[in-house]
Amino acid sequence: MALQLAGNWHDELLRAQVLSLLPTDRADDLWGTQAGPTTIGLDEPFLGRVLAAIPDVVKPQLASNVWVVSGEHSQTGKPFLANDPHLGFQAPILWYLARLSAPGLEVAGGTVPGVPFHLLGHNQRIAWGFTTTQSDTMDLFIEKADGDGYLTPNGPVPFLSHDEVIKVRRGADVTMTIRETRHGPVISDVLGPEAEGRLLALSATALMPRNTTAQALYRLNRASNWTEFNQALEDFLAPQQNVAYADVDGHIGLVSPARVPIRKAGDGTIPRPGWTGDYDWTGWIPFDALPRLFDPPSGIIVNANNQVVSNDYPYLLAVTWPDAYRARRILDRLDAKPRHDLGDMPALQMDELSLMAVDLSPILLRTPPHDQRAITVHAMLEQWDHVVDRRRPEPLVFEAWMTHLQHDLLRPWLGARTDAFAGLRPRFIKTVLEGRTVWCGSPGQPTPNRCDKIVNDALDHALDDLAKRFGTDMAKWRWGDAHEARFDALLFRYIPIADRITRLTTDTGGDDFTVQRGAFFDPDPTGFRHNHGAGLRAVYDLSDLAASRFVIATGQSGNPLSHHWSDMLTMWRDGASITLSPKRSQATVQILEPDAR
Repeated sequence: MALQLAGNWHDELLRAQVLSLLPTDRADDLWGTQAGPTTIGLDEPFLGRVLAAIPDVVKPQLASNVWVVSGEHSQTGKPFLANDPHLGFQAPILWYLARLSAPGLEVAGGTVPGVPFHLLGHNQRIAWGFTTTQSDTMDLFIEKADGDGYLTPNGPVPFLSHDEVIKVRRGADVTMTIRETRHGPVISDVLGPEAEGRLLALSATALMPRNTTAQALYRLNRASNWTEFNQALEDFLAPQQNVAYADVDGHIGLVSPARVPIRKAGDGTIPRPGWTGDYDWTGWIPFDALPRLFDPPSGIIVNANNQVVSNDYPYLLAVTWPDAYRARRILDRLDAKPRHDLGDMPALQMDELSLMAVDLSPILLRTPPHDQRAITVHAMLEQWDHVVDRRRPEPLVFEAWMTHLQHDLLRPWLGARTDAFAGLRPRFIKTVLEGRTVWCGSPGQPTPNRCDKIVNDALDHALDDLAKRFGTDMAKWRWGDAHEARFDALLFRYIPIADRITRLTTDTGGDDFTVQRGAFFDPDPTGFRHNHGAGLRAVYDLSDLAASRFVIATGQSGNPLSHHWSDMLTMWRDGASITLSPKRSQATVQILEPDAR
């Protein structure tokens, strides 16, 4: 999870690859930040092979929503805390809902396999929820080989190494030798002989010794107030998360705990030389200096992976931050009423108005339509309310137009490497359409007056594709027909026939920028499958914690023959939920007792 929830190491490779192909200012356009020095001594094909070798399971999957309102803004006079963590989809979903009662302990909420404590939830006194901070807690270092070792500022040293043995069914064991430098494991060795002596080592806080994060969760489950909450999180080391807080006494807060490196130099945006020591980590941001908020005057705390500190914060958390569209929408909804009831919280979790569409749609529509079909689309989108409703055609047209446009802008410059840019980058598209016209050309070709043509061509490509798939009558198109959430069984996905029988699917609304997040990360501009989002939604009522509401995306059972394999899927799609109170709902109860002998 730490690898998935801190994605900078992947971006370092991608940015370095782009910098080997394009001027620095072009990379700045793509990331919205300055990239710094561009000479890193690694060729583009090598970087591409390393990128391609990264397994999907550890690629970045960054997002989540959390907000807290104080009793001043609730009809109960006590806080509400709402949280929906976003991860990749699978069946059964990662989350397992449970209520645990033991002497001195009453805790309910979301658990995950392998963690013997509630990752998020509530006890009798407090509730808490997570979003990922987007901080940069991983760096890639270029190491210089020297004989059987590598160079350091103090001269050559040998690699640390150990063997990993992978058992293969009906086959011979596979042994992999893992080499480590002082910075971390040499990930470029995944290429084998293709690496040709070029070494990339990964430094990651999650790989540091004495990781006490499990202890933090143990203590967090038992914390009863703000002080104990902070004391528990001092042991939380990786990955960095924003942990929202509310208690029955009416207090609210947020802390962003974890080890975050302090660098001698550089900003962690591209791989840096490891043999000089110039870019080494020198320590961690002190716990007391990490982002923290307690009982703010506004009575509202919101994070949707947006920047969690002001620009004058004295330490570097990250150079780039996600677009703040989701956070802005949450704040707009919370500010719209002086007081909220419990039902307002899950309703907000299902909000599908896209502020990205509000922002970008008028810019697209500035380009004059070039034929009757484009005139129809312009009229349709001008009347659209920007709600990404699964039952409407407008979201499908808009999202297809945007993805084709991004693809058509990048392809002449990046070629096949365009596929690495899965997911929309609205800031990039906005930058281009508001004057950065150099992207509207192609290598060696002038750019005057080409942006309008590229915008119209992208619309043609989008409409041609949609017509092939859904017919020529645009009024009958539906976003949900293309935007399908799919949950493949972790084991059965690899077994023919069983993969299709056990797969769960449902049409959904939303996009990557709506509160009800319907992300689709696909390098193919015709792919809109909903593959990342809120696998769990929770709303905690601090006036009556037994009334707290939960839903997961699939069902509680790992047995495809069980009714509980999929019995929450429709509830999840439609925004329904359950309680975990035995008094309020039917529950399966297991009682564990010591052996009396």
